Amino acid sequence: MIRCLALAVVAGSIVFTLNNTAQAAEVSLPGDPPQFFTVTAVNAEGLVIQQRPLSSKLVDVPNIVYRPSLKTLQAMTANGKKLTAEELKNRLKIGSLVLVSPDEAPPESAYLSVLKEDTVILIDIFPRKGATGVQLGK
Repeated sequence: MIRCLALAVVAGSIVFTLNNTAQAAEVSLPGDPPQFFTVTAVNAEGLVIQQRPLSSKLVDVPNIVYRPSLKTLQAMTANGKKLTAEELKNRLKIGSLVLVSPDEAPPESAYLSVLKEDTVILIDIFPRKGATGVQLGK
């Protein structure tokens, strides 16, 4: 009886140690997340997308507006299919939500895994660091 009790205590402590070791393992976090924008205009030349930043009690942050040209716009779906300018014009309507990649590459797979396959993702919209003469929202 005492041996069984001692064996149960040892087994329990081993399981407890393994669980705590697994929880303490380092997890690599994905990079910057894509951001949601709302399509506010679509025409033959391009589109207008706007983002309402999170409001603050202290500061009224203005909307962020981008006007990418359909000729140079890179777009894809969450399942990796590249979209042409014509496909974008057909898919995007005023009020549609799109995701904008944080840089010139598609979002990391950790973010893509939680999206519907037909979600539209725009790539390389944001001005690059150090860019001069960039005009936004005109």
